[in-house]
Amino acid sequence: NAYPAAKVMALSPRLTSLYYKPVVFRSMFGWEPRADTPETTPVALEYFRGLQMESESLSALVLSMNESAVSLTLPMESLPLHEMALVCWPNLRTLDLCGEFRPSFGTHLRDLLSRTPQLSRLSLNLSRGPRAGRTPILGRTVHEWMHAIQLRALAISYPDPEDVLF
Repeated sequence: NAYPAAKVMALSPRLTSLYYKPVVFRSMFGWEPRADTPETTPVALEYFRGLQMESESLSALVLSMNESAVSLTLPMESLPLHEMALVCWPNLRTLDLCGEFRPSFGTHLRDLLSRTPQLSRLSLNLSRGPRAGRTPILGRTVHEWMHAIQLRALAISYPDPEDVLF
């Protein structure tokens, strides 16, 4: 079972860094069900159950760090990205995301980046399916808040040259 969120929040941790990087690209090792595998097979059910538990545990911890976090290294598959994008991260300087690319990733990442005024290092080491194209991270339209981004280091797997990041 996931660690109870209420207990994590009650601890009020003042962590500044969190590094949680399970096996990168889990699907390459057969741990994630393939697209042609029904989601009701034992392998698929176990995989999704594990991700759900991982997500619940990470969510409580990561979201409690929004004021103090300076560096985060986290897996995309279980990252509470939507929830992270709803709060400010005033001290976050390094964000390193790894794992599987998700379709809603770009929208939530744009929202998150607009709330990270100190971000100087962004690394997106994300795998994509064999038919997935290059998707812009920030999109192709410049928004006012993007002028404030002061990245000193940027690493992106499968970058889109049309992305406003470039």
